[in-house]
Amino acid sequence: MTIQIQHTRLPNSLQRRWSVLCLLLVALLVGSIGYVSGTSAAESSAPPGMVPVMIGTSVQGRSIEGLRMGWGPRKVVITGAIHGSEGNTAVLVQELIAHFATIQHLVPPDVSLYFLPVLNPDGLAINSRYNARGVDLNRNWDTDDWQPDTMDSAGRVRGGGGSAPFSEPETAMLATWLLDLRDQSPFPVTTVFYHSQYPPNGLVMHGSVGLSISRAFAAIVRYPASDSSTGFGAYRVTGTAPAWCGRHQIRCFEIELPTRANVSPASMLRHADAILSVLLWEQTQPDQRCFRETGMCIAGRLRSFWEQNGGLATFGLPLTRQQALDAANPGYLMQWFERARLEFHPDNPAPADVKLGRIGVEYLEQQGRDWWLFERSAPQDGCLFFPETEKNICGPFLATWQAHGLQLDGRSGITFAESLALSGLPLSDAQPETLSDGQTYLVQWFERARFELPLDPAPTDQAQISLLGTKMQVRE
Repeated sequence: MTIQIQHTRLPNSLQRRWSVLCLLLVALLVGSIGYVSGTSAAESSAPPGMVPVMIGTSVQGRSIEGLRMGWGPRKVVITGAIHGSEGNTAVLVQELIAHFATIQHLVPPDVSLYFLPVLNPDGLAINSRYNARGVDLNRNWDTDDWQPDTMDSAGRVRGGGGSAPFSEPETAMLATWLLDLRDQSPFPVTTVFYHSQYPPNGLVMHGSVGLSISRAFAAIVRYPASDSSTGFGAYRVTGTAPAWCGRHQIRCFEIELPTRANVSPASMLRHADAILSVLLWEQTQPDQRCFRETGMCIAGRLRSFWEQNGGLATFGLPLTRQQALDAANPGYLMQWFERARLEFHPDNPAPADVKLGRIGVEYLEQQGRDWWLFERSAPQDGCLFFPETEKNICGPFLATWQAHGLQLDGRSGITFAESLALSGLPLSDAQPETLSDGQTYLVQWFERARFELPLDPAPTDQAQISLLGTKMQVRE
């Protein structure tokens, strides 16, 4: 599996992210995200766009609380510190909160994303794996294999599973809350339980989510993926949260961080990338390459075509997931990019199996404009004339048209046919137009593109290619 995450531009302001994180960490340290004068610490420090969520209280009365982003029917839950000795998982979830506060525009509108940094606040307060009654909160779930005594790396733990399944308020309240989420929506709830440590490289265990999700997640965070639901062979585990989830139609899986140290900023971003691309946008193709800027991934034939024909410089970032081009033919796929729409037609031999949508024509139609009514022209010296549309390409527009093309013959350089295959025929001559930014440009329309030349400052020797795919996606 070769899933990659691409980040071609710097992430949003780190200063803003860390200021949010500091507020959240203060809330955690002051009261384990508890209540102060009737207002929770999470509520007082919640980033804009997030609201506090109360799960319950621990044995010693500490609040178990989190934050919610979004109000969609698909529920995704990110949890930390079910073992109090694994405080770096709580820190990671807090860092994820701060990061997602800066990228809320990338979260799908049909998602509710929950962050629960600390599931075992009593254990966290004393750096203990167990809760205040000495129970392992990941061995206290009502499963077929629950046992009152458990095992850990030091051996047998008497009473580690509790006096009965859900004998502990922390697990009982979390299970009730997860069941409520499940019952609120026709979509399955997906829950991540972060743990530590599993040296040297960490581990992703698929639990009840299945291998496609766990492997896609693991590839982005650069951890091994276990083929078993737990991945542990050193000792027997019983009464776990993922095992309970599997019995109740809730998708749960576990991620072991490599060490007890806080993850690096780069590693945190990879976890955020995996949550966004795999869990929120549900992209799990084995050869996918994902992009931090949009959360979208390219895979299969569309990926190879994108990479072979100029990639980012030619097509821009992916804006959507791959989706069926025609509901009657699910094998035919399409995907929107900043400057193009790629369409996969498997019945055609390569390279004709991938076509570019005529988005120049479509955008004009969206504006209610008929390109055939544009003024016609005659051949001009120094220009390239197209009798099919009676239009010329001249000067900077011709330089841009000739400098970009698809790779059709495997040779260096761009041929006439390759430029035509990328941009298509000209639909207009260069003409002044006021665009959506309120500025006037020299604009030339093509079947699959729009070229723009700013009038102020002075025109350059090449025009810029409009992000027409972006404009069509946002309906400018």
